[in-house]
Amino acid sequence: MEKKSFKEFEEWAAEGVKEYLPNKFKDCKPSFEVITKHSGCYNGMYMKTKGENISSVVNMDQFYSLYLGGTPDEDLLRDMARVITVMRPVGMRDSSSIILDYKQVKKNLFVRIVSKDVAAGSLKDYPTYETDEFLLTYNVRVRFTGDTYGSLTIDGDMMKRYGVTKETLHKDAMASSAKLFPACYDTCEEIIGRLAGDDAGKGTDHIPECIRKMIIVSDRYGKTGSAVLFYPDTLERISRKLDGDFFVLPYSELSTIAFPVRYEDCLEEYLRFICSTYDPNNDGIVLSHNLYRYDSASRQLSVAVQTV
Repeated sequence: MEKKSFKEFEEWAAEGVKEYLPNKFKDCKPSFEVITKHSGCYNGMYMKTKGENISSVVNMDQFYSLYLGGTPDEDLLRDMARVITVMRPVGMRDSSSIILDYKQVKKNLFVRIVSKDVAAGSLKDYPTYETDEFLLTYNVRVRFTGDTYGSLTIDGDMMKRYGVTKETLHKDAMASSAKLFPACYDTCEEIIGRLAGDDAGKGTDHIPECIRKMIIVSDRYGKTGSAVLFYPDTLERISRKLDGDFFVLPYSELSTIAFPVRYEDCLEEYLRFICSTYDPNNDGIVLSHNLYRYDSASRQLSVAVQTV
């Protein structure tokens, strides 16, 4: 039997999933939207009941892959319904009122970073900040219950509803993001010291000095990652720590390394380090293949070498 196209699969799922949903969803019409997260974009399906402004989202790309792989139709529809109902965040209705109030949104804004190539036009309806080969998106952190958080990427309609300009949104997001997810720029030596305690000096002689002295740049909680490079003053603070100009390898969305210009000859060593430690499940997708240099005199970050 010929397989459905992705569009046909969406239409089939929108109709078939209703049989597996509670009665409160009987009058709900499924909606489809491209969902943007720090790790990329996917096609999503969601259903909002009366009085709710946000909803759990079914990853249709993932389910279509399962369909092509032979997963039975009944299992697909049942699991989609489970995402919509069982995985529905507790406290969602209370959170929706926060999303509509910019005074509260302003305190919960943060930025994420994505490669322009990866975004590939999927963010055309979203306010973004473009810098070199990167885009910053604006997001709002939402507390569902207790210590459980989620987030939404702000689109053009939301920005209009708030009545703010993109410039204001950017300024507010930068200020809030730096408070919610403070930048961290520790050397490997400092990280090893914290982890090893009194044994920090033992067994590290085999680690090259250039690796011990390099800085891992991310945020305190590993959520916004390389976006912290564009927080106000982050590059200047790294420069002070490294005593001047330095190189930056923003290799993934969640992690970047920086090292002083005196270690320029060690680029191959840094690339080997990245290749040996990079984990797409934890580090996010590749952000850049370029080596950047920060000039402390002009306070400018620019491409120095394209590494691949």
